[in-house]
Amino acid sequence: MKHLRRKNIWITTTLLLCLTVTVNAAPKADLWTLWEANNPASVQKTDHDAWDTFLSTYLSTGGKTGLNTLAYAQVSATDKSKLDEYIKSLERVQVASLDRTEQLAFWINLYNAGTVQVVLGRYPVASIREIKPGGLFSSGPWDERQFYLSSEKLSLNDIEHRILRQIWKDSRIHYTVNFGTGQAALISHFQSFAEPQLSAKLGAYTGKISYAYDWALNEGTKK
Repeated sequence: MKHLRRKNIWITTTLLLCLTVTVNAAPKADLWTLWEANNPASVQKTDHDAWDTFLSTYLSTGGKTGLNTLAYAQVSATDKSKLDEYIKSLERVQVASLDRTEQLAFWINLYNAGTVQVVLGRYPVASIREIKPGGLFSSGPWDERQFYLSSEKLSLNDIEHRILRQIWKDSRIHYTVNFGTGQAALISHFQSFAEPQLSAKLGAYTGKISYAYDWALNEGTKK
């Protein structure tokens, strides 16, 4: 009996260690070739005004901590609905018709707005990792297929690891997306990114890419 108990403890400990390693490492992902298509001659612009308005209402930048926070508790039902509509408007965009600059802003904004949408849908939570649509052993909401574009369902991980990092080939893009934790904000990710500002911000960052964060929710208040 003692031998079986020790064995069960060893198996449980090993499983937990494996889960910890998985959370703190970048997910392995292959390029999703469907999203490589683009139109270099395009002058089409995507409307991100609703996202900018939402952020100007609920985002606090910097301050004493230097980290961005969002006033999740203050978001009104009306503004939550407007955020949902903004994301739906992005889902209707023909991404292949955009040039690369517009595509980069498109994917980053969709990811960041989608992360806020996920948190608001389960709020109040102390950490985004408490949101586990995949079940008990899920590390968070990142693999949930929450977006529907061009007849394809996409997750947050798809956008970061199969599209953004694979097409633009710059791991520092990791710091332009919002994980619901203030420590991820080494680059101010709550913006409608477009060139050349993003290139300048990425070029100035030389630190090590890491997923080992304090995962407390990046929650604050907005006066």
